[in-house]
Amino acid sequence: KSTLAVLLILSGLIGILYAVSSNILLQGYAEIEKRNSIEHTERVAEAYTQYLEKLKATNLSWSVWDDTIDFIEHSNANYVEENLSNETYAKNHISVIVMLDLSGKIVYGKSYDRQQDKILDLPQSLKDYIKANPAILNHPNLHKCHEGLILLPENQLLFTSCPILTSQEKGPSHGTVILGTNLDQIVVEELRKTTRSELNFYRLDRSLPNS
Repeated sequence: KSTLAVLLILSGLIGILYAVSSNILLQGYAEIEKRNSIEHTERVAEAYTQYLEKLKATNLSWSVWDDTIDFIEHSNANYVEENLSNETYAKNHISVIVMLDLSGKIVYGKSYDRQQDKILDLPQSLKDYIKANPAILNHPNLHKCHEGLILLPENQLLFTSCPILTSQEKGPSHGTVILGTNLDQIVVEELRKTTRSELNFYRLDRSLPNS
């Protein structure tokens, strides 16, 4: 009887130890998974921010320039020929360039088809978006640009919107330059390399693709 009692006690203790250790392991795995998820999210957010910063730097090469002011005010045809060629779009991976005067009138607006290497008219959907969201043309702080993601019916556009200033970065603003890059497979692959992870982007305003 004493042997049986000891065995029962040992069995009970083993069961308790197993339950406790299993719970500790599960908590440990959950904590690791949580920490990995947070780190992954932070890497993605940082990569997204860095991409927009790079796009903004490209924008500033046009928006902070005396020649752009002259183009906005006098529509100099040579400006387009010399500075807005197919090569310019392709080299900087730019999908759209829009230049507007202070009234919001589009002085220059074109899109670029990388596959066909063609400069095309600006999509009507983007014109409508700009008209419906005039805040992206308003820059209370002349040394800050608007940036983010625009959801258009046909695609997703990473964009920056910067005020047009002199080459010495002085105001007042003479208008706005909007640069946009389609969130296409090329950009996704670049973000995957930066974050070292398998990223996929899905629009919340549309049904998710079948797995």
